[in-house]
Amino acid sequence: MAKSTRLNTRSIDAAFRTLAGQAPAVRAEAAALAAEAIVSEAQTDAPVLSGDLKDRHGHDSPREGVRRLYANIFYAAAVHARHPTKAGWFMAAMLRVGPGAVREGARIAIARAAERAAAAGRAAGGGA
Repeated sequence: MAKSTRLNTRSIDAAFRTLAGQAPAVRAEAAALAAEAIVSEAQTDAPVLSGDLKDRHGHDSPREGVRRLYANIFYAAAVHARHPTKAGWFMAAMLRVGPGAVREGARIAIARAAERAAAAGRAAGGGA
């Protein structure tokens, strides 16, 4: 008769519970990473006269589940709408790098969460 081995699934269960509990934080981290990549691209493309507009790009989270990307200077909207050669630079950056930035942000955030969940599973079940 073949020797059998039992698989201790407690560590797997603990890792899944930890991962599920991290979903809101993972979403927020993925959105922040994506926003940072998009804002960086928009800053690169922004028209420059004094440098103030380029320096005022950013992102924040005014409430849970929302990520706001902006150029925070009083004339940003007018320049975005009417600049002779760079009109729409921010929207163009979002369209150009946004989908890839979201995928990469999600990949990184999920990988980090999985590492934390695996560590919690190992701690709970003593597994590898």
